[in-house]
Amino acid sequence: MKEIEYIQVGDYQLPNLKVEEMHLNRFGRAKLDYLKKHDYLLYFKLLSKNELNDYLLKVQKEADDLYDRLVEEYKTKWNVTEELK
Repeated sequence: MKEIEYIQVGDYQLPNLKVEEMHLNRFGRAKLDYLKKHDYLLYFKLLSKNELNDYLLKVQKEADDLYDRLVEEYKTKWNVTEELK
């Protein structure tokens, strides 16, 4: 785990939280939006431990895999081919 740096603001030391910029697809952005609106405690916990990016990437990968699997099942079930497009 990375060491958290603190900055002095008046009489207080606040964590210097910086989130590395990353590119999220719609599933990653949706999860981030959900955390900010409905589960702020988990969002802040992940952010303060510098684990937010890893968490979002994991959720994004799982959602992408599920989406791909469902599309393949749909194509098989309904006999969708390139000709139908």
